[in-house]
Amino acid sequence: MRDSYMKKGQGFLLVYAVTTPISFTAAQNIHKEILRIKEGQPDIPIVLAGNKVDQQNEREVKTAEAEGWAKQVTQKNTKTH
Repeated sequence: MRDSYMKKGQGFLLVYAVTTPISFTAAQNIHKEILRIKEGQPDIPIVLAGNKVDQQNEREVKTAEAEGWAKQVTQKNTKTH
């Protein structure tokens, strides 16, 4: 069923928790799935969002790692605080 949603989707929001590396890996895997399903469709709008950034003491996903991935998979990097 998720494939159907991805096939019909015109844009995607991938959210992960910076306190949970598993959610970051899951977002990366979902991104790969989107690209597989939307093959041949360049410029798919995808927004990556790191959640729980206020919990710096519990942060496990490094900022540099997340920003590096964002630069690889998106056209723009928008940061809000």
